[in-house]
Amino acid sequence: MNIFYFLNSYIFKKKKFIELSVEGKGMNQDNVIQIIFGVIIVGFLSLLAVNQFDMKGIMSKVDTKVDVNEKRLSRIADVLPEVKARVAWEEINSPMTGFVISSKPEKTDENKYRISYTLYDTQNNVLEIYPIELDERQIKIMSYAIAGKVYTTAYNDPTFNEMSIYSCEEKEIVNIPITCNAETSFVIRKNDMRIYSNYIYDLTKKKPYIIKTKQMDTWKDITNNLKTIHDQIEKTKEIQNKKHNKNVPPADN
Repeated sequence: MNIFYFLNSYIFKKKKFIELSVEGKGMNQDNVIQIIFGVIIVGFLSLLAVNQFDMKGIMSKVDTKVDVNEKRLSRIADVLPEVKARVAWEEINSPMTGFVISSKPEKTDENKYRISYTLYDTQNNVLEIYPIELDERQIKIMSYAIAGKVYTTAYNDPTFNEMSIYSCEEKEIVNIPITCNAETSFVIRKNDMRIYSNYIYDLTKKKPYIIKTKQMDTWKDITNNLKTIHDQIEKTKEIQNKKHNKNVPPADN
C-alpha cells in the first residue's frame, strides 16, 4: 500500500475521532490542532519504525543470498581449471577415425597455385596425398568446398588449431609445420574417411599418392608423427614438380 495514501486515511480517521471527542468535552480549536499533529507525528514515526524493520529483514535476506552466490561462484572458479584440464586431456587422448590436413596455397607459376590435401584412415594406416594445382580463384573455391564438407558432416570435430590449444593446456609443445593450414585441417572423430577421399576425388578426378605409415589413433599420435607426415607431403611435391617439368616444353633461345 502507498505510504501517503495510508497516512491520509489515518489522519482523516483520527481527525474525525478527535473532533467527536472535542465536541463532547468542549475543547477549543488550538488544542484540537495540537492533538491532531501529535497523533500524526506518533503515527508517522511508528510507520517508519515498522518499514525500517521490514527493510532490515529484506536486506538481511539479500545479503544472505549474495553470500551464498559468492560461495557458489568461488567453488565454480576453483573447479574450472580442473574441468579445463580434463577436457584438454580427453581431447588429446580421444580416439579418431582419421584426419584431414590442408596445406597453405603455394604459388608455382604466374597464375598457378598448388595446394595439397592429406587424408589418413586408421582402418588401413595409409596417407592419401592429393596435390592439386589450379589458378588462384579455383584454389580458394576448392579450399572452401573441402572445409565446408568437413564442417557439414563433422561439425563438432576439432581443427588442428583447436587441438594445439588443448596440447598447450597440457603443457605439451606441438610444432605444426608452417606449410599446414591449421584452421582447415581437422581431426575426424567418428566419420568414415571415405566420405572425404571420395569427395576430393569427385572434385579433382585425380587419384592420390598412397603412402604406408605408422598406426595413429589419437591427436598425441599425430603430433608425434607430424614431421614424418610433413616430409611425405614434401616428397609428393617433388614428384609433382618433376612431372610438371617434363610436360613443360623448353623455352625458345
